[in-house]
Amino acid sequence: MFFVVLGWASFALFLSSQVYIAMSNNYNRNIFFALNLAGCIAIVLSSYNIESWVTVIYNSIWAIISITAFMDEKKQIPCPISIKTFNTLIVIAVSIALLTLSLNQILAINIFGYSSISFIIIAYILYTKKEITKTQYLIYFVIATPLNIPLLFHDNNMPAITTHSMYIILSLAGLVKHYYYQDRKKAIQ
Repeated sequence: MFFVVLGWASFALFLSSQVYIAMSNNYNRNIFFALNLAGCIAIVLSSYNIESWVTVIYNSIWAIISITAFMDEKKQIPCPISIKTFNTLIVIAVSIALLTLSLNQILAINIFGYSSISFIIIAYILYTKKEITKTQYLIYFVIATPLNIPLLFHDNNMPAITTHSMYIILSLAGLVKHYYYQDRKKAIQ
């Protein structure tokens, strides 16, 4: 029961971080990173208990990136990937998964799932390095996150499924808010 509660606590932490970044105009990046780190710790423990390895791996890496983001404010560690390379990797991975879908559905679900977490992790790295804007980060989230949901269903990881579903909704809401206000500013001028 403890691990189930921990899984849902991670949902609340991740939801808070996504609401914070999607809806705030002026936000403190360190609060966003701290909420993500706390959520990672909770979901890793919960997911380890149910052997949902994709979630354990993904959130362990996410936690390391969050810790690095705190330290990077002073050291400026270089970004390990360019946006062009990142976009190319997305196209290649999705193409491979689509080709595999007709041959082996379980393999395709795994390729989609692990590709999705890779894309989300890279987008997070690019965001922490200030290589992409908050809006671009939300766009990558909307594109990549749905690809992981079938694998999470396969693992029966309901807190992670719920979290990812809410990420999509909140990221879309943040994008609508951003573009709505951008259009309003243009109309006023």
